[in-house]
Amino acid sequence: MTGKDIFLAIDWGGTFLKIGIFRNSRLWLRENIHSRSLSSPAGFYPYFKNILSGFAQKHKFSLGRIKSAGIGIPGMLDINKGLIYYLPNIKGWKNYKFRQNFEKNLGMPVFIDNDANMAALAELKFGRAKGVNTAICLTLGTGIGFGLIIGGRVYRGCRASAAEGGHLPIDFNAGKCGCGSYGCAEVFLGSKGFLAKVKSEMQVRKTVLKKEPVLTPYKIYEAARHRDKFALDMWEYFGRILGIYLSGLVNIFNPEKIILGGGLSGAYNFFIDPLRKTLQQRAMFPLYRQVKISRAYFAEDAGLYGAYALAKNGYENI
Repeated sequence: MTGKDIFLAIDWGGTFLKIGIFRNSRLWLRENIHSRSLSSPAGFYPYFKNILSGFAQKHKFSLGRIKSAGIGIPGMLDINKGLIYYLPNIKGWKNYKFRQNFEKNLGMPVFIDNDANMAALAELKFGRAKGVNTAICLTLGTGIGFGLIIGGRVYRGCRASAAEGGHLPIDFNAGKCGCGSYGCAEVFLGSKGFLAKVKSEMQVRKTVLKKEPVLTPYKIYEAARHRDKFALDMWEYFGRILGIYLSGLVNIFNPEKIILGGGLSGAYNFFIDPLRKTLQQRAMFPLYRQVKISRAYFAEDAGLYGAYALAKNGYENI
């Protein structure tokens, strides 16, 4: 096979950066890197290029065959200028000319967008939002990724590329968020905030989680799966808070679908009932009856598929 027939897709999360190589519209190769190792722009390109070169050498293709790259970035961007304003959960990238430096160092065109938009684009093109006019796509992970589909297209604002629904204030008295504000939904529903809540509550509760040296959302999920009462209560709490948050969004956007992805969505079966109950109590009639809630089609690779669609089609054709 000759010519430029390969696309590079990158999903840059708050914890991991995922790299995907797409060939013939299929995810061919993938690799994960811990995001903390990429806190310095100076170290990003040598490290990243070394990984790509390793891919190319091992699988016998030339980097020159990569037609373009798409990357979902977890922060505030100007996609027209190719600029990162800042990344709330990753330091070191403030007011950084990402597109210019990426293309200079790696020698290929790159399209950038918010990482949550890429997850929404993947669901729109290949998943649960296919054919849907209006949808809210949440990526529940380190923070809250918020992708909004309006008129069958991923919504982008007039300057920054994303609708930052995760930074909607829901408690004016709560702690500081990574974005610099206070009381954002992400403070409660991102994994950091949820883990802080669990650690606080477990001090006065009986639970197997006290035996864990390092607490993670997955361990809370596993405890709930084994019917630990405290873990079940914590996922019920998560569902109620998520339901309160979503009730306001349902009232504003009247979506056809709400699609929940990201690592925390793995506990979907433990928090969906309190979520739906709270939504019925809080959202306006008949809006809550019309919206359908589902887990994302993509368990892990939504960001990669969205970044692939962006790399292949550019901004105008998605």
